[in-house]
Amino acid sequence: MKTTATYPNRLRDKQMVEKEYGLTEEGNDDTIFYTLGYEPLAEGYERIVYGDHGPYVEFKQERINWKICRPERRGMGYYDTYLARGNKVTKLYIQRFPVKDLPNPPKGKYAHNNNCPEGYADYKTGMVYVSTDDIRLEPKCITIGDMYKKKEPESIMLEQEVYKIVGFNIEDYDQSINITLQSGAGWIKTMTAGELRNDYYFWKGWDEREQEKKQGELF
Repeated sequence: MKTTATYPNRLRDKQMVEKEYGLTEEGNDDTIFYTLGYEPLAEGYERIVYGDHGPYVEFKQERINWKICRPERRGMGYYDTYLARGNKVTKLYIQRFPVKDLPNPPKGKYAHNNNCPEGYADYKTGMVYVSTDDIRLEPKCITIGDMYKKKEPESIMLEQEVYKIVGFNIEDYDQSINITLQSGAGWIKTMTAGELRNDYYFWKGWDEREQEKKQGELF
């Protein structure tokens, strides 16, 4: 695959993406992407496009979870835009036309003018682009501290599927923390904190709280 990181600003962005996200320029079929609101967005990607408007993840349209997206702008300019649901907005761009006639990018956080005769980025018609600033690579994790502070998390990962927390009841330190979960498909699960602790890797903070309890700092 021919690299698009061909200018100093793009090489800087490439180093940033590889360090902060661990994403290679060439895509794969395995990486799971989430929106800023922790909704499942896509599985796999084609490549990272390094252009003069910053780094963007390139997806085929069939990889996108369109059920969580709504159109924002269509039929105008070089791209259509969609917004993924959530308190923090993730924006998707469906490329309508390449930008070969635009040597420099619009204004933006990463914008840099290189006066490129081939266009400021290698966007391809029909592909979906999402800024690396608008994606997450892990679902939100639930913590025992969140439970006892009654801070309800938005979602957690169970068996490779994101479930929303739709209710929980706290009566005791361990087995009586009852958590009700609902998947995007509508499936309901009710689990205790003990089951989560024993069965699922994402349960974070439990050991620290147990240690504090042993030291007499809790309860």
